This record gives sequence, C-alpha cells and structure tokens, in this order.
Amino acid sequence: LIEDANLEEWPDGHRHRQYTPQDNKRTVLTVKPAKLNISEFEGNDSESWIQNLEQYFAAARTPIEHRTELAVSYLKGPDVQWWRGTGYALSNVPWHKFCSYLSEGFATESVCDVVSSFHAAQQTSTVVVYVDKFEHLMNIMRRENPGIPDDYYVTSFVSELTPYIKSHVECFKPKDMQTVVWYARRMEKAQIPVQPVQTRAYVPQPRRQMIFEQPKIPTVQPLQNRNTIIQQAKHNQVCYKCREPWVPGHRQVCKMRQKAQIQALQAQEAEWPKTIYGTDFEDPDLENMEPPAADAVLQVSMHAAMGIGAAKNTFILTVKVGSTIATTLVDSGSTSTFVSPERDAKLPITPVATPKVKVVVASGGVLWSEFMSQNCPYEIQGQKFSDSFRVLKLKGYDMILGVDWLRKYSPI
Repeated sequence: LIEDANLEEWPDGHRHRQYTPQDNKRTVLTVKPAKLNISEFEGNDSESWIQNLEQYFAAARTPIEHRTELAVSYLKGPDVQWWRGTGYALSNVPWHKFCSYLSEGFATESVCDVVSSFHAAQQTSTVVVYVDKFEHLMNIMRRENPGIPDDYYVTSFVSELTPYIKSHVECFKPKDMQTVVWYARRMEKAQIPVQPVQTRAYVPQPRRQMIFEQPKIPTVQPLQNRNTIIQQAKHNQVCYKCREPWVPGHRQVCKMRQKAQIQALQAQEAEWPKTIYGTDFEDPDLENMEPPAADAVLQVSMHAAMGIGAAKNTFILTVKVGSTIATTLVDSGSTSTFVSPERDAKLPITPVATPKVKVVVASGGVLWSEFMSQNCPYEIQGQKFSDSFRVLKLKGYDMILGVDWLRKYSPI
C-alpha cells in the first residue's frame, strides 16, 4: 500500500493530514458556454444574421480578434465565392470591417438608407412596435458609427414619441435606453384611452321634387263675328286686322299678318304639333289676286318668296324631315315644290346639280334654281311621303308645297 507522506498519527490513535499553505487556495472552476446553433449565411437578411452572431459571440466569450474567422466558416455556397473574391486576409480584417463588407455586399439598403430610416423613425402605433424598429436601426448605426454616444440615441428615441408620452418622459431625464423605454411603456399604459366618437349613420333625406308648370301660350281664338268685323272695316275703309287705313297693296305690308302667323306656330308647338293652322282669313271681296305670268317655266307666289302672311289659297304645315321640324307653306300659287338652302343643308339627301331653271315671282321678280334634292323622305301628321325639292332662296318658310304636290296627293 502506498501511504501518504503528509499523514501523521495523533494521540487519539487516528492519522490526520498535515496542514500545508496550499490549503488556503480555492479551486478555479471553468464553465463552458452553452452550445448555440448558428445558421449558415445564405445571402438573405445579412443584418439579422450578424446580430445573431454577435449574441453567440457574447455568450461564448469569443475574443473579438477571432470573430471574423468564425463568421467566415459559416458562409455557404455563393457567399464563400464572394469572400474569396474580395481578396482580404482573415488576420487583417477586424470584426466591424467584416460586418460592413457583408452589409454592403448583400444588404438591400445602403448605409445612407439606414441613416435616413433612423432619423425618420417615429411612433405611429404602440411603444412596443416603435422600440423594435428603433433598436433594429440603432444596432446598425452603432456598428457603422461606433463613436456615437448613447445620449444621442436616448434623445433621438424620446424626440419621436407621441406628444403625450414625450412630454412626460422628458420630465424624468432618462440617461440610458433601458430607462427611457421603461418610462415610455409606463406612460403609454397610464394614458387614458380615447373613446371613439359615436356618430350616427348619415341617411340622406329624400328631396322634395318641385314641378314647375310651363306657362301655356294662349291660342289664337277664332273670331265669333268675323263677317261683322269685316263689314265694319270695309265701311270705315280700314284694315280689319291692324286697323290702319286701307290702300291698294296694303295686304303685302300688313303688320298683323306676320304676327298672326307667329302666334299660330307657337300655339301649334305648345299644344299639338300635328295640328294644321290657317294663319290668314281673307275675304274674297277685299283683294283680287293677279294671275301668274304665262311665260314662266316655274312660278312661286309672293307669299312664299317674300315670307309674308298667307293668303286664302295657302295654309301652313309642320313637316318632319329626319329629326327636325320644317315650317312648310302649302301654296296653290306656286307651280313647283321648293326647299330653302338652309333647310336643304339639314336634309338626309345630298342635292344634285341641275340645269339652271328660271323661277318667276308673282310680283315680277326673277329667281334661279340650280340644285335639286331628289326622293327626300318626310312625314306630315304621321303619314310618310317622298318627293323631290328644288333648292330656292325663301324667306319665312323652310319648304313650299306647290301645285305639283297638290295634284299628286290631292289632300283636299
């Protein structure tokens, strides 16, 4: 048996170990750090991967001069080729430089973008969300700019809080990030929640519809004692329409003839567009119609050519041509059917050139017609017609239906 040389025998018969100066020294225990799993870098989210490495290095007490070498060993695939392409030696690249190179090579945002995002960060919802965003940007700022003091980050954090929380946190003058975050969370919890304002749903009220009746134009009432008025006018030698002195030819310049025609047309449009109105009532004894010239090729009455009031052998119709209404004079004193140039431009038929035709007016004037609209469709009181119209300059009327039209259809 091997005996310990430091053992000595005491009087009680037992052997005890002798005292030595080494007995005052404590045994030093070395604790291994917990084993952490580090994911390999695949080129995505370089900032998060660097932060995970820094947490691992802090827990494992890894010296800062060995961190770059360990980080390179966790590069994978194309990232390894990137590192080899840089040409840097592991021994010459400190840890903060390696982080900058990795961020510049794979980060989606540049350093300028990070600085801009840091200064633009502000609380828009809860304090927790604001803290997460601020700390993420602050860690990148610290790695890129290690010389910035902590007071700057504290001031930046407080300046972008909501006005209520900011005004209360400033009163405590916090010195570090942990303290300022604690105060901000407490003030957010103590803040009185804003009750949403209850608003009633808007229900539109039905509007009252006001119907304005259009004033009716008074119709021309027929004279009850027409014969009596005519006889009195003849006795007094005045016009029974305008009450002016009667002279030969007064019929052509009578003021009331045109007025009666306009009133009849207005009443016709207001009440029933298909009604036929006779706008003039002549007594056979008042005037004598002059016979038309016998040598005229075509003939038109003075009423049609000059647009003056109608005679006893004429009456007015409204003719629908396409989508427009034409004021038409049915005149037995006109030998042919005519249309004005203004109305002809609105017809659905293109006029064609014809030999120049002489048109003699009943008063002795001469007009000329050089164009014709052939087979032009139109409607009168729902009845459809189709005729050819010679283009002639007219006054007061859009169309003239002459003797040729009367012979063809014989409406009377």
